[in-house]
Amino acid sequence: MPPRFHNLTISDIDRFDDFAVAVRFDVPPELVDDYAFLPGQYLTLKTDIDGVETRRPYSICTAPGEAGIGVGIKRVEGGAFSGHAMTGFAVGDVVEVMTPQGRFTYDGHARSTESGDHILLLAAGSGITPILSIASTALAASRSAQVTLVYGNRNTASIMFRDLVEDMKDRYLDRLRLVHVLSREARDVDLLNGRVDGAKITSLVDAGLISPAGLSGAFLCGPDSMISDCRDALVQAGMPAADIFFERFTPAPRREGVPPPVVVAAAPAG
Repeated sequence: MPPRFHNLTISDIDRFDDFAVAVRFDVPPELVDDYAFLPGQYLTLKTDIDGVETRRPYSICTAPGEAGIGVGIKRVEGGAFSGHAMTGFAVGDVVEVMTPQGRFTYDGHARSTESGDHILLLAAGSGITPILSIASTALAASRSAQVTLVYGNRNTASIMFRDLVEDMKDRYLDRLRLVHVLSREARDVDLLNGRVDGAKITSLVDAGLISPAGLSGAFLCGPDSMISDCRDALVQAGMPAADIFFERFTPAPRREGVPPPVVVAAAPAG
């Protein structure tokens, strides 16, 4: 069915200092099927800001089967919608939310997990939002599934969903390899300093932290330059381009009421 807006009530808000917020919506029983989604998809939110109808798409951060449906929103300097969400949203507010969309998806039921599905997830900043949903789903889908998550940020304080990521690592100690890479905070291990880019991926491959030959798929989410560099590095390391999927994040428009999206829907590589 074509995507449609419905009024959903905010059931929970989790603020990450002053730079991001996670917003969860209650989905009434009669709309559960409408809001069924695959990890990696996004929701478009619509609200009135100073008399201007404003829409923004945000990736779903929750996993299928959880109560309600949630998105992650990172504050953008001058961003009309993100600033409103940070300071104006409250539990109990009603927001117009479009049904899920997007082709950047992970379908655990469609993948072969009997032989031990091993996926690589690369995220930078708020790119963790859909990646978090994919990781949760993959690890819960099969006891043999493995995930390597490389997550880049400026510093520890700027890590979005830090507690959830660390909890996931503790829950799946033997199946989740978590690699934090920080660009503006010195780490004891030099390999963990810098940005998530092509050179970093090559270094992680050389160090044995990423094994392209053993991966069944890679999912990348972040800025365009990161996507292009990391994709090329993985292909050069021997991973088939057809097994690499990505979503590019672009800055939100600064002028209120301008409709270009926060997220550019992406297609499989190749």
